[in-house]
Amino acid sequence: MNELEKAIAILGSQARLARALGTSEANVSYWTKNGVPLRWAEQFEIATGGVITCVDIRPDFYSPEALVEAKRARAEILAAQTTPNLPRHDDPRCLAVADAA
Repeated sequence: MNELEKAIAILGSQARLARALGTSEANVSYWTKNGVPLRWAEQFEIATGGVITCVDIRPDFYSPEALVEAKRARAEILAAQTTPNLPRHDDPRCLAVADAA
């Protein structure tokens, strides 16, 4: 039994799960064949009272490895971003402006 089927069992039916998620029963039926879209992962956690978590429903995105990789990629992006031509706090031009104010 996969996590979607567990959520259906917790709530009693596809129709009840759909109502709890605020979507159609057709969507829930589609997800049984094609997987749950990422944007619905948090709603599953809410609808099941935390019994089914985001990590359970989408381990490919919320896995510890994926989170580590996302943090590493974000750090690389931030490191690559520079602020060109701004004086540092100890730059004499900066001190002259501060003295004039």
